Amino acid sequence: MYEKIKKLISDKNNNLDNQTLMYFTNYFYVLVKDGLIPNGITLEDLIDNAIRYASKVEFYDENHRVYLENGPDTKGLRDPDTKTIYIRGNLEELAKYNYIKDAGVKTADDISVHQEKLAKMKRQLKGMDEKISLAFEKRKEIYGFYDFYESRMKSDYEILLEQAKVEMERIRLAEEKEKAEQEKEMRENVRGSSVCGAVR
Repeated sequence: MYEKIKKLISDKNNNLDNQTLMYFTNYFYVLVKDGLIPNGITLEDLIDNAIRYASKVEFYDENHRVYLENGPDTKGLRDPDTKTIYIRGNLEELAKYNYIKDAGVKTADDISVHQEKLAKMKRQLKGMDEKISLAFEKRKEIYGFYDFYESRMKSDYEILLEQAKVEMERIRLAEEKEKAEQEKEMRENVRGSSVCGAVR
C-alpha cells in the first residue's frame, strides 16, 4: 500500500522533491491505515487536492523566516504564491507521519516486517496487561487488609482506652472509699480517746 500511494502521488506530480514526496506518502499512508478518510471521499481526491495547493513541503526551525515573522504559536503555514507548505520541524505530531521514514520503511516487504514487529509487541503488552491487572488486584487486596487492620487497631485501641478509663475510675473510687474509711476510723479513735480521758 505504501509503494502504491507513493507511485500514485509521483504519477500525479513527478516534479516533487524527495522530501515532499516522502511527507505526502507518509501522511496519506497513515490516513489510509488508520481509516481516517471520510466516507464519500477517495484517497485520490485527497491527493489531487493536496497537489493542487502544495507542490513543496519545507520544515523549519526557530531561525527560519516563517518562525521569526509569525512567532512560536504557528505550527505551519501555506504560501499560496509558491505553493509551499511550511511545517515546524520539531512538532511532536509530525512523528506519526515520519515514523515510517525513520523506521526505514521503503517497500511492501519492509511494511510486513514492521507489522510483524508491532504484532509481537502487542502480544507482549497483552501479557504485561495481565500482570499489571494482577498487581493492581494484589494491591487492592493488601490495601483492603491494611484498612481492615487499621480499623481493627483503632477499634482495639478504643476498647482498651475505655477499659483503662473504667479501671482508673474504679481505682479512684476505691481510693476515695479507703480514704473516707481511714478518716472515719481516725475520728472514731479521736472520739474514743477523748471519752477515755474524760472518764479518768
